[in-house]
Amino acid sequence: MPSRLEATTYTCPKCKADFETAYVDGVFQVVWVEEKSSNEPSATAITDPLAREILGVSVTADFVAIKTAWRKVAQQY
Repeated sequence: MPSRLEATTYTCPKCKADFETAYVDGVFQVVWVEEKSSNEPSATAITDPLAREILGVSVTADFVAIKTAWRKVAQQY
């Protein structure tokens, strides 16, 4: 699998939260970006419960369930 050194930033169309994706040490990582300091109106901060709600997984969901939900939502948007 090709590895990219730079991170790629995306914005969720539903909650408008920004997140970065990158390969670090051979592992695909998704990191929520801190709120930008600008004159734009502030968006709701993404929290773990909100992220799970957006993905449609329970609090007790394991990694495989979260990954499956992530792929489903990513294809949807």
